[in-house]
Amino acid sequence: MTYDERYIRAIEYYEVPEPFHHLIELMLLENEIKLISLMGREAFDLEQLENLIRENFDQNSDSFLKNCYKRAIIKKFEQDHNIYFKVDRFYTRLSYFAQYESKTWQAIAKDERQKLDEWCFKTYVEDIRETIEKKIKGENIPLHNSNIMTLKEAQEMIDSMEREIYLQPCNCRAIALNCSKPKNTCIQFGCEINTPADRGWGEKLTKEMAKEVLKEANKGGLIHSGEDEALCNCDGCCCYPFRAAGVLGSKKKWPKATHVIYWNEEKCIHCGKCVKMCNFGAFYKIEGNKVNFDREKCWSCTVCAENCPKGAIIYSVEHELPL
Repeated sequence: MTYDERYIRAIEYYEVPEPFHHLIELMLLENEIKLISLMGREAFDLEQLENLIRENFDQNSDSFLKNCYKRAIIKKFEQDHNIYFKVDRFYTRLSYFAQYESKTWQAIAKDERQKLDEWCFKTYVEDIRETIEKKIKGENIPLHNSNIMTLKEAQEMIDSMEREIYLQPCNCRAIALNCSKPKNTCIQFGCEINTPADRGWGEKLTKEMAKEVLKEANKGGLIHSGEDEALCNCDGCCCYPFRAAGVLGSKKKWPKATHVIYWNEEKCIHCGKCVKMCNFGAFYKIEGNKVNFDREKCWSCTVCAENCPKGAIIYSVEHELPL
């Protein structure tokens, strides 16, 4: 098989959209393209895949396989208590490329990165659409970023966590690059197959280190959201769950908000900190450099309340509280 033939097959099996075919050689190594073309859509157990590598590549099968898994060229799946391997997809690789090879990602022309972000976001929305529609109807279906949390709730989750804790870059901000907020903020629990930690990425944290990450994220205006698998620190302009909620009409249902924000104008000193903090434009300045609050834009993330210097913003779990 010639290189051109392998290239064409890899594009097909790796599900690379036509507008981005030219990026395949930037994001994949030549031997990775060859492996994808050889694996096709077949599933391999470890022994079969190692044999395939030994027969077709002049390199150590173990290190090559580990590196391909780390770079999201291949993925694992479990069947009958055994682990098998298949070709992953361009969608997954794009996320890892932006997260862990950020200099190369950022060297791509801005307009092309924006097109990739738009495509990746649309793919994400379609992947979760059916689940979100069920959640809107009230079905309790597990999904990432299920709950918006206060800082205290997020820290309590860390305290009760019995699995290993890892720090990872935010894949949404890494891809979108729509803001300058910190990227190394997402907390992963455990080391399940196909997670960044299982692939070999991330920094292992103690509980105290993880809680410090949360505190700094909160000060930076990031929203705590998560469930048993991960605890993300999101924003409103880059992060896919909140962008998707706007598209799918699931605001406050997914990610689920359990608090109500109340603003006391009399206590407010109009310093504007909430305006800078708010990810959704719910707090804004009006004539006379005064702060105003638009409840319709509020997502009840509580970041404003936790950072208000005068306690002019509070939150309640059940209903609005008069101050």
